[in-house]
Amino acid sequence: MGIKVAQVEELRQKLLELPEVDDVEREVNKLEAVRRMADAVSLLKKRGYSMEKIAEILTNGGLEISAQTLKSYLTKAKSKSRTKKRLKIAAESFPSSTPEKVTPKVSSKDSKAQSNEKTNDGSLTSARSSSFIPRDDSDDI
Repeated sequence: MGIKVAQVEELRQKLLELPEVDDVEREVNKLEAVRRMADAVSLLKKRGYSMEKIAEILTNGGLEISAQTLKSYLTKAKSKSRTKKRLKIAAESFPSSTPEKVTPKVSSKDSKAQSNEKTNDGSLTSARSSSFIPRDDSDDI
């Protein structure tokens, strides 16, 4: 059983309108914990703290983590943050009605192919000049 495009768009819009769930009692893994503290960690780095010292502070606070893992998780957190921003911008710019048709971009490769034309004898002429002239196939193979 299929689903109609209109139904999909309606469901999609409902999903985009749902609020973010923020359950403070929910347990999170180390990566999620670092994501939630990324701004504070960045501030400490700007204040001159080393990754080792920040990792030590976090470990003493109950989040056992090495400096290398912390650095790796911060990189992932930045990446996810950028992705979230892109999704938010896309959601805000997406109209609530059905989307408009998007015209595909024509790459330079495609435009070159379109500029080639067939002559009366079936050979191709190109908009650019070339010294290569293909020969007809032979039966010698």
